[in-house]
Amino acid sequence: IADLACGTGNITNALAQRGYDVIGVDLSQPMLSIAQDKAYEAHLKVRYLLQDLVTLKLHKPVDLLTMINDGINYIEGETRLKSAFEHMAGALVAGGLLLMEFSTPYKLEHVLGNTTIAESDEEISMIWENAYDQGSRTQTMHLTFFLKCEDQPNLYERFEETHVQHAHEAAV
Repeated sequence: IADLACGTGNITNALAQRGYDVIGVDLSQPMLSIAQDKAYEAHLKVRYLLQDLVTLKLHKPVDLLTMINDGINYIEGETRLKSAFEHMAGALVAGGLLLMEFSTPYKLEHVLGNTTIAESDEEISMIWENAYDQGSRTQTMHLTFFLKCEDQPNLYERFEETHVQHAHEAAV
């Protein structure tokens, strides 16, 4: 199995814990470092590769490609998207499967749209601000987290992330 756009390895490591031979692939070295640390701490043998899905090349074809958490939506442009699918097809054995989850154009524009979501509990608080641009068909998500400090329970550490996802139409 190759877990594409694996991020910090949550799915990848869960598959390895269940006995699967799995490779994690991501474009972010910081995310892969966290994934590798998690695998090491759990005594798992997982290979992590720094690669762009647009030019994906595995050392040998696999039976299954997984891509969870909207990985395909991070690819911008029809040419790059087509290249990613061609490279994914080339990474599979004959009859292999691609299992992926993605956000539809409807979800990006109408569900997330231009909304703000806020959640909070004792350990963490999150503010998620969405902005959809109809011209470029992109959803920009600004996330701000406040995580309770373990050594100073009255203090919270602030983290910020920005994600840009692209709405893709299915070819008929």
